[in-house]
Amino acid sequence: MSWRARSSPGGAVPGQAPPARYGFRRVRVRVCGPGPGAGRVRGVAGRVIRVPVFRSARTVATVEPLTEKQIRASFVNCSKGEASRMKLPADFGRLPWDDLDFLGWRDPGAPLRAHLVLPPGAVPGPGGDAGPVGIALRVPEANRTSALKTSLCQICLTGHASSGVALLAAPRAGAAGREGNTVGIYVCADLACPLYLRGKRQPAGQRPRYEESLTLAERVARAGANLAAFATTVLSSR
Repeated sequence: MSWRARSSPGGAVPGQAPPARYGFRRVRVRVCGPGPGAGRVRGVAGRVIRVPVFRSARTVATVEPLTEKQIRASFVNCSKGEASRMKLPADFGRLPWDDLDFLGWRDPGAPLRAHLVLPPGAVPGPGGDAGPVGIALRVPEANRTSALKTSLCQICLTGHASSGVALLAAPRAGAAGREGNTVGIYVCADLACPLYLRGKRQPAGQRPRYEESLTLAERVARAGANLAAFATTVLSSR
């Protein structure tokens, strides 16, 4: 799974090399959200991360498909045994890769577990490895917040009834995780952020996604930066 460019007519052609207006750059992220300054990259303040750059509003980066072997080998915060036992998405053979910026799913065999896989280059893995990075997550047994409230996903900023957002906890990579240290994030409970961004899935019981001045490419880049910042924290020993 690697980044590739996809665009509307007049932009990049699927399967061909990305045009010059697409690439990566390293940025020091600043925290922001809806409202003034929403075009800035949002993540962990002060961290320098590598994010996609879109020089044309028509260009959107998607990911190349991953094999089962690549997915299981990508996880950085669980044992090889746990990675080998996890269940892949039930529709793994039919995933809409052209609409995915990362792979996320709830484990069909263990509903209180979830998994994320970032594409190669999105965040350096252990030892500087530039391959895909998988993160194992744990889902709380119950969400006790009121369904009348609205919650925002911290990755894609989609608004849900609170039952549509879950607090997921990721053990830190390495010794810190084995000692019980975790990193939490509020995220779409079904981990379908890329589909919400594209309007191909709507939050249950909610109005359609609020309008922003940002293009789809910019919103995808923002979500990628948020996810990369979370992954960087999971990989950090502090």
